[in-house]
Amino acid sequence: MIRKFVTITFLWLLIAAWIHPGVVFAQGDSVRCADQVWLVSARELYGDHDVSPCQFPVRKFDGGCWHDSSFDALQFSDHGDIPTVVFVHGYQTNLQNAQFRGAQVYQSLFGNSRCTQPVRFIIWAWKSEREIPRPVKDYALISKRAIGVGNAFAQTMNLVGDEQTTVIGYSLGAQVVVSGMTGQCQYIGAPIRLAVIAGANDCGFASGCRQRCLQQNILQTTVFSNSKDRVLKASNLICRINYGKRFRKFEELAFQDNGSLGSVNVIDISNSATRNHSVVRYVSLPVVRNEILRLVESSCSDSVIYDSGFQEPLTVIEGVQAIEPGVSLSGLN
Repeated sequence: MIRKFVTITFLWLLIAAWIHPGVVFAQGDSVRCADQVWLVSARELYGDHDVSPCQFPVRKFDGGCWHDSSFDALQFSDHGDIPTVVFVHGYQTNLQNAQFRGAQVYQSLFGNSRCTQPVRFIIWAWKSEREIPRPVKDYALISKRAIGVGNAFAQTMNLVGDEQTTVIGYSLGAQVVVSGMTGQCQYIGAPIRLAVIAGANDCGFASGCRQRCLQQNILQTTVFSNSKDRVLKASNLICRINYGKRFRKFEELAFQDNGSLGSVNVIDISNSATRNHSVVRYVSLPVVRNEILRLVESSCSDSVIYDSGFQEPLTVIEGVQAIEPGVSLSGLN
């Protein structure tokens, strides 16, 4: 009876999160002239197998809309002095929504901030939309897939990542990143910095024995935790019913994963966040935005990310317009 109630509740919460995803772009939002916004799609992957990221479809936002591009063009876009920020979306996200939400995350973090350093922003899309009518079984399927596609993410990072790379994993996207960067040693590049927003993980990921790479691939991890998030509460409850004390929430996993996530900092944003499971709402919080920008700043030892007006770590930045506005993002297609 309890399991049936939790299943029904989980279904309605997922529907609510899908119908009300958060704030959309406002007229006049823009990509800064020196920035790059890309999309890499690994959506054709369904499991843990060898793949060449060079075959992934790539798009670039340019001239007010998205254009088909190539992985070669993405690789050659790295000029060495521009930090790379990679966003990995979560559960129940199709390609169009991944493209749109990823662009919104860019806009909130960089288009409307006092960040003066140009960035290369990459949206890494994977197949995570609903496939099975029963939500509990569907979540189990997609969360297992998040583990499998982690290898493809790691191989992508081998080609586009460097010591100036910061990765943002949202919801089950955090599982994709952690699986790829701490799993079967597919990543051979410089250590990255990781920001986890409302992180979700496969129920059995921490309970069983799994291969871990001894190489330190993640230098620093910041986990933003929200105990009020309704979708995470429901999914965690389902996992605890099935796995009991063996299950570990993401913030617990971060501290107990033998240091593979580097230096871990968990920030509880429950007092400032709402119950909605929405990445756009999360990145609009000053504490989240400022701390992610600090991660990017720490990856650029020779660059200045903030202007001289920024002093305190949690200073609220409100109503600041983008520097050097370029083309409008309101024309996404």
